[in-house]
Amino acid sequence: MVSLVFLASCTTTATRQERQPISDQAAVVNWVDSARYLRERKQFDQAAVKLERALRVEPGNASLWHELARVHLDQGNLDQAIQFANKSNALTRDDDLKTSNRRLVNAAQSRCISRSFSSCRKVIQHQYGRP
Repeated sequence: MVSLVFLASCTTTATRQERQPISDQAAVVNWVDSARYLRERKQFDQAAVKLERALRVEPGNASLWHELARVHLDQGNLDQAIQFANKSNALTRDDDLKTSNRRLVNAAQSRCISRSFSSCRKVIQHQYGRP
């Protein structure tokens, strides 16, 4: 009985975080849900449009910038994925989101390394601050 109570208390925090909506505004939540659905179906352009609409309403929402970064990473737009992940990091204090953004940037950089230099020039310039 005691172990069940302990296990329940351990999962409560994670469950709350997972269920926490990305926004208080219903329209934004709907656009994000639609974008996630479209992203799963590899309809990246349409997913980006939905997220851009949400960002017009809440430009300071770090989670929205992260979602857009994920779409661009999946699409192969590595420089934009990094740019949006960094924007998300600049807007958040959430350590979990910062970690997710760092992972996304690392994934983009890893993909870049496996490509030719010319296709990744912007990513390399962004990373090392070279013109």
